[in-house]
Amino acid sequence: MGYVETVLQPDETVRFRTNFHWIGFVPGLMLLVPAAFIYWKLVPANGGFGLWMMLVLLLLAGAAILLAKAWYDRFITEIAITDKRVIYKTGFISRDTDEMPLSKIENIEVSQSILGRIFNYGNVDVRGTGSGGIGPEKLHRIAAPLEFRNHVMAG
Repeated sequence: MGYVETVLQPDETVRFRTNFHWIGFVPGLMLLVPAAFIYWKLVPANGGFGLWMMLVLLLLAGAAILLAKAWYDRFITEIAITDKRVIYKTGFISRDTDEMPLSKIENIEVSQSILGRIFNYGNVDVRGTGSGGIGPEKLHRIAAPLEFRNHVMAG
Protein backbone atom coordinates (compact mmCIF):
# COMPACT_ATOMS: atom_id res chain seq x y z
CA MET A 1 0.00 0.00 0.00
CA GLY A 2 1.39 3.36 -1.04
CA TYR A 3 1.32 6.73 0.65
CA VAL A 4 -1.72 7.89 -1.31
CA GLU A 5 -3.84 5.00 -0.04
CA THR A 6 -2.82 5.69 3.56
CA VAL A 7 -3.93 9.35 3.45
CA LEU A 8 -7.24 8.96 1.64
CA GLN A 9 -10.27 10.17 3.54
CA PRO A 10 -13.18 7.68 3.95
CA ASP A 11 -15.20 9.08 1.02
CA GLU A 12 -12.24 10.06 -1.18
CA THR A 13 -11.28 8.22 -4.39
CA VAL A 14 -8.23 8.41 -6.65
CA ARG A 15 -9.11 9.71 -10.12
CA PHE A 16 -5.67 9.80 -11.74
CA ARG A 17 -2.10 8.74 -11.02
CA THR A 18 1.10 9.61 -12.79
CA ASN A 19 4.82 9.58 -12.15
CA PHE A 20 8.03 10.75 -13.73
CA HIS A 21 8.18 9.74 -17.38
CA TRP A 22 10.49 6.99 -18.62
CA ILE A 23 12.40 9.64 -20.58
CA GLY A 24 14.39 10.21 -17.38
CA PHE A 25 16.25 6.96 -18.14
CA VAL A 26 17.57 8.26 -21.47
CA PRO A 27 20.74 10.01 -20.16
CA GLY A 28 21.92 6.78 -18.54
CA LEU A 29 21.04 4.75 -21.62
CA MET A 30 22.89 7.23 -23.82
CA LEU A 31 26.13 6.50 -21.94
CA LEU A 32 25.77 2.83 -22.83
CA VAL A 33 26.03 3.60 -26.56
CA PRO A 34 29.60 4.99 -26.53
CA ALA A 35 30.61 2.33 -23.98
CA ALA A 36 29.45 -0.42 -26.34
CA PHE A 37 31.09 1.22 -29.35
CA ILE A 38 34.42 1.65 -27.60
CA TYR A 39 34.31 -1.88 -26.23
CA TRP A 40 33.56 -3.54 -29.58
CA LYS A 41 35.67 -1.31 -31.82
CA LEU A 42 38.59 0.04 -29.79
CA VAL A 43 39.35 -2.39 -26.96
CA PRO A 44 42.03 -4.83 -28.15
CA ALA A 45 40.83 -8.37 -28.93
CA ASN A 46 43.32 -9.84 -26.47
CA GLY A 47 41.26 -8.28 -23.68
CA GLY A 48 44.07 -6.28 -22.13
CA PHE A 49 43.13 -3.73 -19.52
CA GLY A 50 44.20 -0.51 -21.20
CA LEU A 51 43.05 3.06 -21.46
CA TRP A 52 40.07 2.15 -23.67
CA MET A 53 38.85 -0.48 -21.24
CA MET A 54 39.15 2.03 -18.37
CA LEU A 55 37.03 4.48 -20.38
CA VAL A 56 34.42 1.77 -20.99
CA LEU A 57 34.26 1.03 -17.25
CA LEU A 58 33.91 4.74 -16.43
CA LEU A 59 31.07 5.09 -18.94
CA LEU A 60 29.37 1.99 -17.52
CA ALA A 61 29.72 3.35 -13.99
CA GLY A 62 28.23 6.69 -15.06
CA ALA A 63 25.37 4.92 -16.84
CA ALA A 64 24.69 2.76 -13.78
CA ILE A 65 24.57 5.83 -11.52
CA LEU A 66 22.22 7.76 -13.83
CA LEU A 67 19.93 4.77 -14.37
CA ALA A 68 19.81 4.02 -10.63
CA LYS A 69 18.96 7.66 -9.86
CA ALA A 70 16.17 7.72 -12.47
CA TRP A 71 14.73 4.47 -11.10
CA TYR A 72 15.00 5.68 -7.49
CA ASP A 73 13.29 9.00 -8.28
CA ARG A 74 10.38 7.12 -9.89
CA PHE A 75 10.26 4.59 -7.05
CA ILE A 76 10.04 7.14 -4.22
CA THR A 77 7.55 9.47 -5.92
CA GLU A 78 3.76 9.30 -5.92
CA ILE A 79 1.62 11.82 -7.79
CA ALA A 80 -2.14 11.46 -7.63
CA ILE A 81 -5.34 13.40 -8.12
CA THR A 82 -8.30 12.44 -6.01
CA ASP A 83 -11.80 13.83 -6.19
CA LYS A 84 -10.75 16.33 -3.47
CA ARG A 85 -7.03 17.16 -3.83
CA VAL A 86 -3.72 16.85 -5.62
CA ILE A 87 -1.15 14.74 -3.75
CA TYR A 88 2.60 14.79 -4.37
CA LYS A 89 4.90 12.62 -2.24
CA THR A 90 8.59 11.95 -2.53
CA GLY A 91 11.08 10.31 -0.22
CA PHE A 92 11.86 6.88 1.12
CA ILE A 93 13.03 7.23 4.71
CA SER A 94 12.41 10.95 5.08
CA ARG A 95 9.31 12.15 3.28
CA ASP A 96 8.31 15.39 1.56
CA THR A 97 4.65 15.84 0.71
CA ASP A 98 2.56 18.53 -0.90
CA GLU A 99 -1.20 18.32 -0.92
CA MET A 100 -3.52 20.93 -2.33
CA PRO A 101 -7.32 20.89 -2.26
CA LEU A 102 -8.82 21.13 -5.73
CA SER A 103 -10.98 24.03 -4.54
CA LYS A 104 -7.82 26.08 -3.81
CA ILE A 105 -6.22 25.62 -7.24
CA GLU A 106 -6.21 28.90 -9.10
CA ASN A 107 -4.06 28.09 -12.13
CA ILE A 108 -2.35 25.10 -13.69
CA GLU A 109 0.34 25.53 -16.32
CA VAL A 110 1.71 22.77 -18.54
CA SER A 111 4.88 23.20 -20.57
CA GLN A 112 6.03 20.62 -23.09
CA SER A 113 8.95 20.61 -25.49
CA ILE A 114 8.65 19.08 -28.93
CA LEU A 115 9.95 15.77 -27.56
CA GLY A 116 7.55 16.15 -24.64
CA ARG A 117 4.63 16.42 -27.03
CA ILE A 118 5.83 13.41 -29.03
CA PHE A 119 6.46 11.20 -25.99
CA ASN A 120 3.70 12.66 -23.77
CA TYR A 121 5.67 14.21 -20.91
CA GLY A 122 6.14 17.70 -19.56
CA ASN A 123 6.37 20.05 -16.59
CA VAL A 124 3.29 21.02 -14.61
CA ASP A 125 3.00 24.05 -12.34
CA VAL A 126 -0.02 23.93 -10.01
CA ARG A 127 -0.70 27.32 -8.40
CA GLY A 128 -3.07 27.77 -5.53
CA THR A 129 -4.83 30.80 -4.15
CA GLY A 130 -2.32 32.97 -2.38
CA SER A 131 1.32 32.11 -2.98
CA GLY A 132 1.19 28.34 -2.52
CA GLY A 133 1.55 25.71 -5.16
CA ILE A 134 3.23 22.57 -6.39
CA GLY A 135 5.76 23.97 -8.82
CA PRO A 136 7.47 22.61 -11.93
CA GLU A 137 10.66 21.86 -10.00
CA LYS A 138 8.71 19.02 -8.39
CA LEU A 139 6.40 18.06 -11.24
CA HIS A 140 9.02 17.96 -13.98
CA ARG A 141 9.01 15.44 -16.82
CA ILE A 142 5.84 13.78 -15.59
CA ALA A 143 3.94 11.39 -17.82
CA ALA A 144 0.63 12.53 -19.34
CA PRO A 145 0.73 16.18 -18.20
CA LEU A 146 -2.34 17.23 -20.22
CA GLU A 147 -4.38 14.39 -18.77
CA PHE A 148 -3.12 15.46 -15.34
CA ARG A 149 -4.31 19.02 -16.00
CA ASN A 150 -7.67 17.82 -17.30
CA HIS A 151 -8.29 15.78 -14.15
CA VAL A 152 -7.36 18.72 -11.91
CA MET A 153 -9.55 21.15 -13.83
CA ALA A 154 -12.49 18.71 -13.86
CA GLY A 155 -12.47 18.73 -10.06
